[in-house]
Amino acid sequence: MMVFRGSAEILGFGSEEEFPRFPRFRWLPRLQLNKRAMIRGVLRNENSTRYKFEQLPLHKEPLCHVKVLNILAERFRCLKLDMEKAEVQLAKYQISEISYLSMDHRRIYCNACGPAIVVLLMSMVNEKQPFVLRCAVLYCFQSFLYKNEVGQSQIIQTLLPTAADANSITAGQLLCGGLFNADPLSNWFSAVAILHAIVENSTQKEQLLRVQLATSLGNPPVSLLQQCCNMLSQGGKVQTKIALLMILCGWLADCPIAVSHFLSNTANVPYLISQVSSSEADEHEVIVQGLCAFLLGICMLYNNDTTEAFTKSALKQVIQNRIGLESFTDKLMQVAQNENYTRAAKKPHLYHKHPNEIVFDYEFTRLFKLLENEVLKAVSGTGSVNGRLPGGPGIDHYKALLKEQEDKVLALRKNLEEMQAFSSSSEKMLSEFKSQVQQLKDQNALLKAQKANQGTPPPSGTVGSSSEETQSLKKELESMRLQLKEKDAQLISIISGVDRNDENGSDATAVLQGSLTRLQGEVASRDSEIKSLRAEIERLNQTLLQKSMRSENASDQGSMHQDVESQVAALTLERNNLDERLRKANEENLKLTNNIRVSFQHLSKRLSAHFI
Repeated sequence: MMVFRGSAEILGFGSEEEFPRFPRFRWLPRLQLNKRAMIRGVLRNENSTRYKFEQLPLHKEPLCHVKVLNILAERFRCLKLDMEKAEVQLAKYQISEISYLSMDHRRIYCNACGPAIVVLLMSMVNEKQPFVLRCAVLYCFQSFLYKNEVGQSQIIQTLLPTAADANSITAGQLLCGGLFNADPLSNWFSAVAILHAIVENSTQKEQLLRVQLATSLGNPPVSLLQQCCNMLSQGGKVQTKIALLMILCGWLADCPIAVSHFLSNTANVPYLISQVSSSEADEHEVIVQGLCAFLLGICMLYNNDTTEAFTKSALKQVIQNRIGLESFTDKLMQVAQNENYTRAAKKPHLYHKHPNEIVFDYEFTRLFKLLENEVLKAVSGTGSVNGRLPGGPGIDHYKALLKEQEDKVLALRKNLEEMQAFSSSSEKMLSEFKSQVQQLKDQNALLKAQKANQGTPPPSGTVGSSSEETQSLKKELESMRLQLKEKDAQLISIISGVDRNDENGSDATAVLQGSLTRLQGEVASRDSEIKSLRAEIERLNQTLLQKSMRSENASDQGSMHQDVESQVAALTLERNNLDERLRKANEENLKLTNNIRVSFQHLSKRLSAHFI
């Protein structure tokens, strides 16, 4: 008991709580000095005469380590010591040793450590074991498989059907049992362990497709891939679904054959689409939706078009039409934005305090970083060819992506500034228009008030001149009336003279009577014309009077002055017309008078000749 508890101090690890805080390179100096002392101390308690490792050469030292692990595993099972502390020390010791073995030593280790791995996995899948112990065992198993294709092959071989002893327990049986256990944490540990057995190893991914699981008596076996899909579609705990999605993503990545097997089940793609299209806002459900989107993108990225119903183009159309590029991208990007993802991507070993804090595996975060942008490009139509970037390593691609995003951000920021400037100028113009409209309204109201309450009479000179012109027109009209009266008197005298001489000559009288009748008609027409002229002059006088009265109440002095001037001009024009018409009437009257005089002379001559 004391040997196990003191082994950590001998190795130079310090206390168990200090273990995660010290880098591995700080352990090495003291580790190299005390390593053999720890081994000898452990083995001396077993049987110092049976195991004499002091004489072993340095290159065979891994054999000592393997035997130590087997002895410790047997002691744990038989003596039931303090399993948590002892196996944690075992896991730490194994990790530190395996990480620095050469490839030759790793092969020796892989050929001899089978029982120790089984014991470790038994502790990992046992839900009654302490959480810290199970995490340490998983980290030990991951370290064993890290860049170890031989170890990966050995683990996968234990999953394949063989003719071995049915009573023996293998690592594959323990992993399958933990994967389909009712304990979500066991599901997660087993899924991550299998994921590390196939990571970056296409051969083992194809071999894993051969694994068959017995369901129930009388029913045919199902493949491990199909059983994982069935368990995923049945729901369950979120931790279990995340574990299954991680192993499926790692399995199908860079393995077109596995993608073809996955797509051959027509229920898998609709399930993924329904999950990605879901709108649940729970934090862990959002992770599940993002992982489903990632798995769907991997199916499209590594699709060899052997499944007619779900070719690469068909999956692309399904994603664009059923889900939408924006929604698909948003769900996928939410995975990397999750706090649990960021924590898992920092360190390869688990340093959680509670089981419900375990969500992502470090190796899966590396896979997600590598393929996330390829999936987005393939879905959006600007993807890579055959799942590979067109040029440069992954870091160059991410730099280009960051530069592209920065350019987009700068362009959007520039557009935003232009829109803000345009908006401010539009607001300024709008305020100016509003002020102008208000000024016009005020001016309109002021003019209405001035027109209603104020008025300025036209200039007196203008009105006086209009009155003088009116008086002159009246005088001319009176003179015309006098002239008409004189003409009437002359006509009456002529008619009376004709009447007196009517008796002296009937023939001459008849002729003269006809001439007089005609002349009277002309005079009557002239009288009617003169009356109309008088009426027109009277109307003009009334109009001038009304205009003068209106001009006194006008509000706008300038406009009224123009109206008066136009009226005076119109009256002047009418007066000129009347003068012209009067002149013509006088001329016609003069002609008529002359005609009458001539006629009268002829009549007198004829009368004289008649009397003589």
